Amino acid sequence: MISFISVTGAGGFAFDYTDFNDWRQPTDYAEWRGWTSVLAKIRSAHPEIVIDHRQQCHNWGPWNQAAGTYSEPIAGDENPESYGAAGEGGVPSLSTDGVLANNLRRVNYVYRNGQLMPNARIPGFMSHQSERSFDDGMGPAQQNYSDVHLRDFDIRGFRFSLLSSIGTAGLNNVLAMLPARDMAEFTAFPDSEVAWINRWLNFTDKNQDLFQNLLSVATLDRGAAMNGGKPAVGFVDGTAAFDEDSGHGVVFLFNPGPRPVPTVLTLDESLGIKNSSSSNAWQVSELYPREVNGDLNTPIAVQPHSGSFSVTVSPLSALFEDNLGGCCVGPTPDRNGVEPVPHWYCCVCTTGRTGWGV
Repeated sequence: MISFISVTGAGGFAFDYTDFNDWRQPTDYAEWRGWTSVLAKIRSAHPEIVIDHRQQCHNWGPWNQAAGTYSEPIAGDENPESYGAAGEGGVPSLSTDGVLANNLRRVNYVYRNGQLMPNARIPGFMSHQSERSFDDGMGPAQQNYSDVHLRDFDIRGFRFSLLSSIGTAGLNNVLAMLPARDMAEFTAFPDSEVAWINRWLNFTDKNQDLFQNLLSVATLDRGAAMNGGKPAVGFVDGTAAFDEDSGHGVVFLFNPGPRPVPTVLTLDESLGIKNSSSSNAWQVSELYPREVNGDLNTPIAVQPHSGSFSVTVSPLSALFEDNLGGCCVGPTPDRNGVEPVPHWYCCVCTTGRTGWGV
């Protein structure tokens, strides 16, 4: 393999299904150790190449990272038929993108907290991948894919999917589906939606340093017996990131269930805010849906360090209304009104309206 790269100048290798099922080996560890040695030698000889190793590799947790392997989005096939209407996490939805979004956040929670994966490696995945089987039961050998499949871009759910990806993997934006099955679908997609997508993708570009610090909101963890902070009906899940020096920050909250769910945020270390900023105060504002002339800043409240405010996150309902909720924070004076502190952003992501209380 090393010689192959040297001779051909290939950019790397892609592997699928390294299952370690050799019955002749005394343990799985022996197989894993041997395969890791192969990857490490390839990486040492050609550090510039890409090693795209997926489908079961993620089961090895942080130990699969040493050779620069690939972290698979939602830890498996991205096709809807692979995870069903309730997803692997058991959160049912009538929206294909809603199910994928919940699956993505569940897996990225494990990647971040269970496998200690750095934010630069956590995979994003926006919208769903079309099913690999045809609607009439035929396969690709019998007829053209695009002639058989119905248009399946989820116009009602894609915003929830996009923000779920940005809110858990904002450094790796992957668009899995475009509304372009045919020219009619392409031209019918509203320009306003294209602008909305670009606005949020630009948001991640402008805040790359911030997204390096993304972590799960500590106060939303329900404990191991209740699956920690993974998406679940009746609970809010979310992430936060704050710049240690400037105090800049972002918070994303999600409600995958059918009913509104209240929660409380506290401006302290649970969101990644340093205790050294205890004299500061933040202006809480809404990011979306109340975008004013396309600007992501609608003031809601002012809170000091360690101050708490309540948020009621609307449901991801069967109607899939097209408005997501959010909040952000702009510069405000400290408690004594002496000096300004940096922006702080909070985005509450649902497909319904969001209620705020202070």
